[in-house]
Amino acid sequence: MEFAKDFFVNICILTSYLFVYTILTKQSPLYRDSPLKVKIMAGASHGFLGNMLMYFSIHINDMMMIDLRNIPIIVSFIFGGWVPGLVSTLLVIGGRFLYGINQYAIHSIFNMSTMFLLYVVLDRCIARRSFKLISMCLGSVFVFSIYFVFFIQHTDLSRSILPIYIIASFLGCLLAYSVKWYLRHTQNLFKRYNQELRTDHLTQLGNVRFFDQKFNQLTEDIVDLLTLSVIMLDIDHFKKINDTFGHDKGDEILKQFGYQIRGLTKSYGEVAFRKGGEEFCILLPNFTFEEALQLSEDIRCETERSLSVVVNRKQAVTVSIGVAHYPEVTVKQLLKTADNMLYQAKRNGRNRVEYEKKEQK
Repeated sequence: MEFAKDFFVNICILTSYLFVYTILTKQSPLYRDSPLKVKIMAGASHGFLGNMLMYFSIHINDMMMIDLRNIPIIVSFIFGGWVPGLVSTLLVIGGRFLYGINQYAIHSIFNMSTMFLLYVVLDRCIARRSFKLISMCLGSVFVFSIYFVFFIQHTDLSRSILPIYIIASFLGCLLAYSVKWYLRHTQNLFKRYNQELRTDHLTQLGNVRFFDQKFNQLTEDIVDLLTLSVIMLDIDHFKKINDTFGHDKGDEILKQFGYQIRGLTKSYGEVAFRKGGEEFCILLPNFTFEEALQLSEDIRCETERSLSVVVNRKQAVTVSIGVAHYPEVTVKQLLKTADNMLYQAKRNGRNRVEYEKKEQK
């Protein structure tokens, strides 16, 4: 009964801690390719969890108890590799000495160091996470058995302790991994759905909903906004292209145009949007007017140079562009002015950039 109660407490600590940790680190989750800082912080967190599990040990009888300190180390290995595994192992070893410096503390160094080296080998040799988890659990049992044989040297005690440790270790590992995987999977799904809600599926640019959200966000606090350029773009004669070459070619042009805009604006963040059909928009906060005009001209030239090959080298694919800039134009008039400049570019022969610098009141 004592074992069941202590094991239940350990499982509650393990799952609750992993749940809170995963929620708090959703912006910088632990991956194999995570930055070193993230790995060290994750290792420290898992090491702290290992010390908590060591403090709330599972009592077998009046003379013997076990703990699940190795489980957080295994979890950090599986999700982050050897760096967080090393950090958590060192913290667990150091934490053991808080309970006194004696032969059992020295034994702990042997156990945890051996487990760490074994985890490193298994981590390198086994690719699948599920197999890696099982093999590391087996490795922990193996090291624990060696410890009993060579240091405890009590056959009857080993026979009663080892089965309990095997059950507790495997159940704890499976539960910890399942909780971690489920939370990570849920976060990834939520992130993907959130991304899909604001992304145009064809061009992979922001959709009109995200455009409205971004524009309102930029303009709601006018004091912090130094400048804001709005670039409206519209592919010339797009209906004719669709009618002549088919909608598949039209979609391909939209995809390539979206790819082109992403390439030219990716260093500025999420600033490009598809408003609908063949109409696009770019928002450039804190850009000079000259920089906005230069980007517009770069897009126009690149479109004329590269998109024609999508349909027919003899069929030119061009874009008309209208630009408006705050503070030369008031915030309320930005979108309307940029739209007017776009249609002025259409009226003046297409394949050109038009802009308005006069303040409108």
